[in-house]
Amino acid sequence: MNAAESRFNQSRLAYEKAVLNAFKDVSDSLNKFYKAGETLDAVLDLERASTEYLSLASKRYRNGVLTYIDVLDARRSLFEAQLSASQARQSQLLALVSLYKALGGGWGPEAIAALAEKKGHLDPCYFRKYSIMSWLNAKPPANTFQNSNGSRSISGRLPCSR
Repeated sequence: MNAAESRFNQSRLAYEKAVLNAFKDVSDSLNKFYKAGETLDAVLDLERASTEYLSLASKRYRNGVLTYIDVLDARRSLFEAQLSASQARQSQLLALVSLYKALGGGWGPEAIAALAEKKGHLDPCYFRKYSIMSWLNAKPPANTFQNSNGSRSISGRLPCSR
């Protein structure tokens, strides 16, 4: 009985550890996603302010108040803000992917093919053309993929995956 009980306790503890690790992963991913969203909001505010600054600098230049160097500086500031916004969007999307994976989302070709088939998409490379969120809600593309046997399906290995 002692050996069986200790094996049971060992299995139970391993299971509890796996569950706690899964909750920790989800919690960390949620925090990362929310922080990325807050960062994106701040950077978008900066981008709006930079756009307004460029507009005002251009008007002041046309009225002779500023030099063209000031307008170029405003454009540089806007470009940097746009670049930061792009990076913040990327961080938020990566955090979303991390959250999806922590929640148990599948990323293999089989899971993508099954989801595409469920949504009615027959083009196996369609998910590469669009973001995953728009892909889940989009209409099927006009062009479809035909298997070597002539059937229209995306089961099996995706031809666009390498």
